[in-house]
Amino acid sequence: MTFIVAANSVTESRHRPCDDVVLSHEPVHSGSSRMRSVGFTAEAYKLALKDIFDSRVRDWMDDTQWVSSISTITEHRQFGEIVNMGEIVIPFVLQRLAAGELNIHWFPLLKDLAHGHDPVPPQYRGRVRQMADEWLAWGRQRNLID
Repeated sequence: MTFIVAANSVTESRHRPCDDVVLSHEPVHSGSSRMRSVGFTAEAYKLALKDIFDSRVRDWMDDTQWVSSISTITEHRQFGEIVNMGEIVIPFVLQRLAAGELNIHWFPLLKDLAHGHDPVPPQYRGRVRQMADEWLAWGRQRNLID
């Protein structure tokens, strides 16, 4: 199976409402003028993307792990690089939350990746476990995580 990528997929996807986020593995017809074939299998593409994501997260966390200022955390260069990867990396963040990686870094990142959407009700703000549960429920509703 060849993985097909839209020519401007990241730019276009960042302007869609988050409730419309759909990560599909359906085949795309190669006759489409907006599509181009890339010599990766879908699995190889996902693994490469995950490696890039993990590397950026590692650098970001190493530099900001002892920082309590959300603005300093979100102004870090790697935060911007991760956000620029687009909503396709949301499942990677949710997987880390599901695995128990409860870190305040994830919440502003998810909000930016979700185009400003935040499913956490006001009464749970600052309660990391409840915030994580709300994001995980949001991701499950959209089939972004099992």
